[in-house]
Amino acid sequence: MTSWKSLQDPSSRDFTYSVDVHGLSQLVLCKGSEIIYRSAPWDGVRFGGWPPLQENPVFNPIFVQNSGFVYYAFEHNENTTISRFVLNQSSLIRHLTWNPRRGEWVVIFTLLTDQCDIYAPRGPNGVCNINNSLHCKCKEGFTPEVPQDWDNLDWSSGCVRKTPLNCTSDEGFKKFPG
Repeated sequence: MTSWKSLQDPSSRDFTYSVDVHGLSQLVLCKGSEIIYRSAPWDGVRFGGWPPLQENPVFNPIFVQNSGFVYYAFEHNENTTISRFVLNQSSLIRHLTWNPRRGEWVVIFTLLTDQCDIYAPRGPNGVCNINNSLHCKCKEGFTPEVPQDWDNLDWSSGCVRKTPLNCTSDEGFKKFPG
């Protein structure tokens, strides 16, 4: 899928959402050539970390991966259901269904619902916790590489070890005969 420039201009914009088939299949959202979201790989039942793809009251999801094809699709459970999968101009991915009684589109699924869904904003060795109001922190034993950036909520420089590794010493390493 490719986003439109605007609601009035259906020409292509920067965002694309696709199945990356290099290695294990995964879903990838890009702005130009930059990855801004990627799912965990497909394991035959689900994309890791997501619930299994299963039929629901509105649609039946279908993911096919074999030697000739890789694709995601969905079938409506009733012939009267109208729904659409949309990638908008700000990279938000939604599955909407039409509610004829109210005469409007209703969001039934949104991808990228919190800051921890964004691909690699914390840099190396940073982790995200949606239960923490600041979201990002360094792994145990690591500290922000550029603390003043982290103070301004810019985590992209990532984290570095508090104590650098000393790989020239035998200390902490086990020798194996061989």
